[in-house]
Amino acid sequence: VKGQYNAFGKYKYRSCEDILEALKPLLDEYKTINWGTQKLNLDYLQSVLPKGETYVVDKIYEFITELVNSNFENEFIEQFNLILKQDYIYYLRDYLYDTNNNVIVFKEENNALKKEIKELKNLLELKNTNYKLKYASVISRNTKDYFEEVIIDVGKKDGIKENLAVITKDGLIGKIIKVTNKTSTVRLITSSNIYNKISVNIEADNKSVTGIITSYDSLTNSLTIEGITENVNIQTGSLVTTTGLSDIYPSGILVGRVSRVMKDNFDLAYILKVEPTENLSSFHYVAVIVK
Repeated sequence: VKGQYNAFGKYKYRSCEDILEALKPLLDEYKTINWGTQKLNLDYLQSVLPKGETYVVDKIYEFITELVNSNFENEFIEQFNLILKQDYIYYLRDYLYDTNNNVIVFKEENNALKKEIKELKNLLELKNTNYKLKYASVISRNTKDYFEEVIIDVGKKDGIKENLAVITKDGLIGKIIKVTNKTSTVRLITSSNIYNKISVNIEADNKSVTGIITSYDSLTNSLTIEGITENVNIQTGSLVTTTGLSDIYPSGILVGRVSRVMKDNFDLAYILKVEPTENLSSFHYVAVIVK
């Protein structure tokens, strides 16, 4: 019977003293050791071994005599305690390893939850705008076409229809291109679809000039704007917003900031690189502009 209990590990075990006590009747039965005198009696072993096998008996006698002469019982207890300590150290090591891994996972989950809570709080700030909004969560995203589309958890039953703009507090996300009763598909502004051209205004010389978003580079996280032929001074950091020239995107929705200014091969038009203000690789909640 395991009579000892480890409260830390929550398991039962036998101490070395328990095991030694359990062995004593067996050893006494075969009269191998007299615990009072620590004397050996190998008559039993000699009686069961074939004649002529005195070498085996001698070796057993030699081994046990050495143990008895070195205080067998204390030696046994000490060695067994050492084994228990080693087992406990291994157990504790594994326990601490698992605990440390769990702490890391909990921290990561906690940080993710904090980020999502911050997203929600930021999204609620859009209530102060003039738009009628429908809030939604991202429920699916294709890992192979990560910057193409996402699916959100609102649909026809929520008053959603195609060609509605989708935003966050930090800027434009994309537009609705497909609607079911309960879900909608959003084409992101980073999509490579040939029809994904968006008219935008760029700050320049205390006024704004118009260009077209034509593509997105995921390696540099930058949108490309072309079609600016005016001779103006465009600075890095200039704001880029929607023009409102289409029926899809209202005017003034923030898209990003200019990160690089270049000229085309003929030195006739500007080509701009723009860093989106919204982190389009990691967002969980959006708002659909329904009116």
